Amino acid sequence: MRSFVAFAVLIVFIFNNVGVVFSETFKIGYVNLGKVFDEYEKTKEYDKTLEIKGSEKRKERDKLVNDIKRLRDELELLSDKGKEDKQTQIDSKVTELKRFDTDVREELTRQRDNFLKEIIKEIYAIVEEYGQKEKYTMIIRSEGMIIYGDKGIDLTGQITKILNERYKKK
Repeated sequence: MRSFVAFAVLIVFIFNNVGVVFSETFKIGYVNLGKVFDEYEKTKEYDKTLEIKGSEKRKERDKLVNDIKRLRDELELLSDKGKEDKQTQIDSKVTELKRFDTDVREELTRQRDNFLKEIIKEIYAIVEEYGQKEKYTMIIRSEGMIIYGDKGIDLTGQITKILNERYKKK
């Protein structure tokens, strides 16, 4: 909240103190980064990749769970001596399942985080390049900052279009 207030004060200061001379060269735009992120084809492709990987890992997990169920069913049919050995196998499988769950969760989270960083870095680079090319003084994020913004300065569509066109060329 404090940064929003500081930003608002800065904007008011600029517009009140600089006047007409500066307003002729002052060009501002905004981008909804969440929308650009969601509509970027690379994001959609990464989502599918993670979904497929998650599905594959669920199949592996289901196999481990079924092994544990099978061992527990076998446990019921054994004598006391055999039950101890079988319980040891079950305990080992349960430990393996817990380790598997932790490893998969960490791996998928790490991959997702790397994908997010890569995509955000690309979006910022395109926004900066676009801003320089089109001679913008400032391009800001719309999330949480703008209560009202004229659609004429919303650059979300242009940025998304550039990202997707460049991605298709790769």
